[in-house]
Amino acid sequence: MKARLHQKPVITVSRGILKYKKIVYLLVSKRPIRYPRGSSRIAYIGTTTKGIQRVASSAAYRASDILSGYGLSTMEIYVITCPPKRNVKTWLLLERALLAQFVVWFIKPPKCNSQGKHFKWTPKMEQHFSKRGIDNILSQFDN
Repeated sequence: MKARLHQKPVITVSRGILKYKKIVYLLVSKRPIRYPRGSSRIAYIGTTTKGIQRVASSAAYRASDILSGYGLSTMEIYVITCPPKRNVKTWLLLERALLAQFVVWFIKPPKCNSQGKHFKWTPKMEQHFSKRGIDNILSQFDN
């Protein structure tokens, strides 16, 4: 039996993310995934209150689903944060805003998201985030 070292790292974590616990993260494939109205590299939009540990376990859990498509051999993880506000769960609101805009753009939620099909842009989302800002985040992963 011969052991082999793979040349590319599987996960790279930067120190800056360690100070955040409540984050929204995107699991993004290298190649676009087809949706009813266009294609995007975003395969999953998630949130956590446990920081980077949860992100790593979520990536491991969803890896087989994300990488099961033709030509999908690698995925990347991106983290989105926003400043906290008193009595507002901003990270949950940010996740819902991202999902709502994704559904507006592509008709259905990302490949690995089970919820979000009926999310709509609400006045509370409008109060805390701009549609243009959310669109700019999503457009970075457009085809």
